[in-house]
Amino acid sequence: MSSLARPVLAALAIVAIVAGCSSSGAASPAASLPGRPSLSPDLPPSAPVSNAPVAGEVPEAVLQAIQQQLAIDVPGVDLTSATVVTAEAVEWPDGSLGCPELGMMYTQVITPGYQVVISADGVEYDYRATDAGQVRLCKAPGPLGT
Repeated sequence: MSSLARPVLAALAIVAIVAGCSSSGAASPAASLPGRPSLSPDLPPSAPVSNAPVAGEVPEAVLQAIQQQLAIDVPGVDLTSATVVTAEAVEWPDGSLGCPELGMMYTQVITPGYQVVISADGVEYDYRATDAGQVRLCKAPGPLGT
């Protein structure tokens, strides 16, 4: 038998033994460890996950960044008369921030951020921002957008 075949056969034997133990009804070492705590101790594990935005405070720095982006996105907009219609902290279900664009792929992870709607010159602009500082105008909000 070659020297390379022995380690391969040994590894296969270990896999077969481990597979046999787990199918024989014997408890695995991981089964005896305490379970990981629930991320939300107030909810039972079987509670459905809500995709609704979560309200909260929007930092002043984020509001300023959004106003600066509005000035870039809409040249000539009168920022002095612009008003914030809504501003809330949001946990988006993915990296699209509730505003997916056709043909784009997004990270599939809950993304904390903000939704700010600003009214300027009679038009409402729906901005999305991440905690990391990304700011973008949402032209066609998805089902979670308002």
